[in-house]
Amino acid sequence: MCMKFQLPIAMHDGLLVTDIDGQRVVIDTAAPRSIGTGLIELGDREFSLVENFLGTSIASLEELIPGRIEVLLGADVLSEFEVYIDLAAGCLEFRERVTSLPATAITLDSFMGIPVIEAGIGKRSLQLFVDTGASLSYLQPSATIGMEPGPTVEEFYPGHGHFETPTYEIELKVGSVREGHTIRTRVGHLPAALGPLIGMGRPQGILGNDFLHHFRVTTSLGEGWILIEPVATTRPSRGELDGVVAHDSWAHLYDRVQRESFGGFVDELTQRTVEVFEMLLPGSARVLDLGAGTGRLSIPLARLGHDVCAVEPSSAMLEQLSIAARAEALTIETKNVPVQDLETDGEYDLAFAVFTVMNYLVNEEELRTLAATLSKALRPRGLFLFDLATEVLFSDSVYETAALRREVTVEDLAGDIFRYQEHCTGQFDRESFEYVDEFHLRCWKPDQVLRLFWEEGLELAKDLTEDFAGSMSYYLLLERSG
Repeated sequence: MCMKFQLPIAMHDGLLVTDIDGQRVVIDTAAPRSIGTGLIELGDREFSLVENFLGTSIASLEELIPGRIEVLLGADVLSEFEVYIDLAAGCLEFRERVTSLPATAITLDSFMGIPVIEAGIGKRSLQLFVDTGASLSYLQPSATIGMEPGPTVEEFYPGHGHFETPTYEIELKVGSVREGHTIRTRVGHLPAALGPLIGMGRPQGILGNDFLHHFRVTTSLGEGWILIEPVATTRPSRGELDGVVAHDSWAHLYDRVQRESFGGFVDELTQRTVEVFEMLLPGSARVLDLGAGTGRLSIPLARLGHDVCAVEPSSAMLEQLSIAARAEALTIETKNVPVQDLETDGEYDLAFAVFTVMNYLVNEEELRTLAATLSKALRPRGLFLFDLATEVLFSDSVYETAALRREVTVEDLAGDIFRYQEHCTGQFDRESFEYVDEFHLRCWKPDQVLRLFWEEGLELAKDLTEDFAGSMSYYLLLERSG
């Protein structure tokens, strides 16, 4: 048997997806049987697929899930290997299964063939199904009593179809109450008809695949263990300050607050940007959206038929993007990493970092790393569009409407680096809200950035600043040398 082989992996529409011999494969630890047609080869081994398991087939899944699916790879096959997943690096490895238990591994239980992990909320211990096929985690309604509900989202469950659930942001310890790894994640409720799925046995909920944004994971379902390693954090950048990622705490309000603050200008700037892209990309293209946020540009570009990969360091912002994409049945690949830490070997026709994304990078090393990444990611003559905020935007401001009051303080820390602090209070749809946000920015001069990118083979093709008059930003288009 092959000792180890590696495949690419990414999150598409909330699903963990890889490509095996040209087939689009969803990795689902909560599926007892693998579903598809014929056989699937993993290394030097072949595994039989079933076309229907308890009413679930590829055809029934495609009615629920945007995009093409050819194989649902379940626990029966996954348990034959040690499986390593590093979502941030886009890496999936199948390794030879061994019987030894790593010293720091967490023991997994099993219920009806589905892996179960210990977890904790506060001082309460509970057990959760591990379901990499679920984009959202789920708890019994009794577990969220007294919590403030967040946005209501539409989800699906095989055999049941689509349903709506309120979501709750919680702090969850994965592993155990005392020694687990802590993450902040969103949970929902399964519909009443599916409640018995997490009430008929010891498990009291479902751990969805959001935890893979926070950890590198090695698991041996057959031997009953999982090894969890936190993804290494980088120094403050792309809005990260003291471990807090910019906009994470108010991602569910982000689009509405921006439109309330700036009126129609936000939509006008978005539309103008899309129009420029349409001129640059006359046909369908592969596009890389750096600092994608809630999908302000990824969504309209996907509507136009482009193959979009959205890169965003805030998992909460990326969740809003995924919700919007699913609502329109759009397929958008997502990567939850700081833009300068992106690893990709794809050949893209266009990459862009606009709406001040580049100002979140605070040192030359980060810019140089991004430039080197784009030099590899873009095809020859591929394009990179970015903007840089001018000095006038690095100043204090107050936005006040009937719905909100938003106070922004920008403190000069020296060396063109600033601390951005924001406090906003308001009311939408009779629901009051309040948030604070704080992160670092840098006021880059265009020649500083152009020099670093030129050294990596990306040359200025056109200055588009006049095309975005009124934005108070420079807009520059680079081309990768052939």
